[in-house]
Amino acid sequence: MKKRFLIYLVLHSLIFGYSAFAQKSLPSEGNEKWKWQRSFSPDTLENDGTWGASLDYKISLTGELFAEPKYVNSSGKDITEFRKKLDLRLASEGSVATDADLNTKPLKADARLAFAVNLYKATRTIPGDTPKSSTVISKGFDLGRADFSIVGGYETDQRLDNRNFTAGGELACVQTRHDGLRGFIPSIFLGYDLIRVDTSQIQKDLGVDDRNAERFRAFAKWKLKIGGWISETLDPLDLHIDLRYYKTESLPDALNNADQDEATYAAGTLKYSFTGKEPWGIINAVFVRIDDGRIPPTTEDGSTITFGVTMFEM
Repeated sequence: MKKRFLIYLVLHSLIFGYSAFAQKSLPSEGNEKWKWQRSFSPDTLENDGTWGASLDYKISLTGELFAEPKYVNSSGKDITEFRKKLDLRLASEGSVATDADLNTKPLKADARLAFAVNLYKATRTIPGDTPKSSTVISKGFDLGRADFSIVGGYETDQRLDNRNFTAGGELACVQTRHDGLRGFIPSIFLGYDLIRVDTSQIQKDLGVDDRNAERFRAFAKWKLKIGGWISETLDPLDLHIDLRYYKTESLPDALNNADQDEATYAAGTLKYSFTGKEPWGIINAVFVRIDDGRIPPTTEDGSTITFGVTMFEM
């Protein structure tokens, strides 16, 4: 157990330490290219009649290695057509519950090299036949952003019983606008990972010892600004939907028979944000989430209801 905690602490200490070093030691002009993000969500959750407490966390440091010049309009919107950039991202995220049996989400740390293209083209117009009129000669579009990433990392369940090294790639089409009907268009993520088992309690329990596998994953995520549909007062109320599918290949028959080759996860979250009006200066949002399924390498499905707050978000 000491070895397990040592691995976990070393990986996450690297993320914390490098984040702090980059924020404090880089020159001011360098800091503009490095972005540190974090959020912590203490919450209460219920799973199959059992209540407990948990802490969700996300920490990341993103560095801009290359980027084409950006042009913004008078309202601050990026209007650069097909802008390309290359980022390096170090991240750690997970959920830790007072009762590990309630937790269906893993702890993860990874490094990502991401190439992104802005899928934006401006509408072209020429002066019309009458004053203050114009004629569209080329219609533009704003389809979000296309990403291609190379990712390597480490993942574990909360008990540190099932731990893997991972390496793979990901293609994504990310929606950057969520106003109006745009919220019904999902962000799509497709990934393929090579899995190297560090240790697997479920394999030991089933009497197998197999160290290599491949995993396909497909995610669809929506953000619907439903509060604005109801009233201006509820404008900060959003609905987040998260659907995930995992298919693991090259597993021993014993694991396939134990339903470990496929996993699904579905979550719906109502979130009210206090942007600019944070209570006590630290609470960024309150939320309620309902989810079902599991995220590998956790091995047990579950359905949970979670009530919590988001704090210290940046």
